[in-house]
Amino acid sequence: MGIRDIARRLWRDPLSQSQQFVSKEVHDIGAIRLRLSAIDEQIAEQQRALAAVSVDEVLADSDPGDAIVAKLTALRARRDVLLAAETAALAAEEQRQADEAARQKRSRERAARQKIGEMSRHAAAAAEAAGALQEHYARLCEAGNAVELLLSPEHRLWFSGPLRPNRLRALVQAEQYRAAMRSPFQLVPRRDAPAVGAIEVIETSFIPPLSEVLGTELAAIRAALAPKPAPEPAVEAGSVTSPQPDQASQSDAAARPAGEPA
Repeated sequence: MGIRDIARRLWRDPLSQSQQFVSKEVHDIGAIRLRLSAIDEQIAEQQRALAAVSVDEVLADSDPGDAIVAKLTALRARRDVLLAAETAALAAEEQRQADEAARQKRSRERAARQKIGEMSRHAAAAAEAAGALQEHYARLCEAGNAVELLLSPEHRLWFSGPLRPNRLRALVQAEQYRAAMRSPFQLVPRRDAPAVGAIEVIETSFIPPLSEVLGTELAAIRAALAPKPAPEPAVEAGSVTSPQPDQASQSDAAARPAGEPA
């Protein structure tokens, strides 16, 4: 904003800034404008008075026009002083605004440098987290492949689905969406996580975590692989043997109280 812009704004309403915080220069410009306006009215009044002086009065020894001219000269000199003060105040206000703009620019640049440093730190953390995620996902797939190879053909037919890399990848993508579903900056949007629709609870829009979904599926496999208790041998009808005589007598002797005759 140049001197002319400041002058135009203040000339429209020299007192408009008195209701709020403004600089000293703006207050000075407003006061100068008020005095200039008053002097302009006085000059106009003296000019009308000078025009009303008659020829006879001008030719008289005591010419009233001389006093009017002297007053006009003083008013115009005062007006020139005020105009010079106005120019200086406008220049000071322009410099103040330039200094304020420069200060705000330095403040924004300082804040931008801080945010750049913050971005660098988060970029390093994101790279580390991405590497860790990839490592855990790779180990998850390797363990799934190992379990599938160890399953019997019958179990493999029923339980190989949750162990496949494609299935695990879909669950990991769903977990990434679940972790950021409330954030405006989603790394994996819902359209890139098709498994969300399969695991989401429609009534409550709840998406269970990866550990819960995969844990339920792995628990079913673990239960199927648990060792079964050995069945007890079946007893055929009539195969119960009666005790031998010697065994029966020994049992009776053990059951009789001591000292009782046989």
